[in-house]
Amino acid sequence: MPAISDTTQSRAPRTNAQKIKDTFAVISLMKYFDPFMDWLYGIALCFALFKDISDFVGLGSLPVIGTLVTFGVSFIIGMIMFITGSGGKRKSAQRMAKALAKRYGTLVAGSAVEMFFGLNFFPIETLTVALVFYLTLQERMLADKEEKMAATPA
Repeated sequence: MPAISDTTQSRAPRTNAQKIKDTFAVISLMKYFDPFMDWLYGIALCFALFKDISDFVGLGSLPVIGTLVTFGVSFIIGMIMFITGSGGKRKSAQRMAKALAKRYGTLVAGSAVEMFFGLNFFPIETLTVALVFYLTLQERMLADKEEKMAATPA
């Protein structure tokens, strides 16, 4: 049994096999892409890019205008998340609530960080939309796995 102070195992670099496995895990999420609904995330991404470019140019950094643009874009992204919500497949209300809280919490946190002057020059809103889309695909994957587990006979 290793000593408690021995932390070499936890700080070991990831091997190439682990990196490749992680990459394929992310790519395999695209199997759950729904082109009839997820194109709306493209619109959300365009709004987020517009917002981040307006921050970088200086228009979004003005006190009142920047706040209105941030709230407006975040509201539009939230509505797109509501429209494309994939939580309807979940059987457990607790898991569905947790997934929704994670997605909307990510949006709120990203929008709150955008309010700080200096940090709003980074493309945080764009990264937030990408992360919310990733969480949506991951939620669909988990719902599909739950459905397959329930369908298999015991």
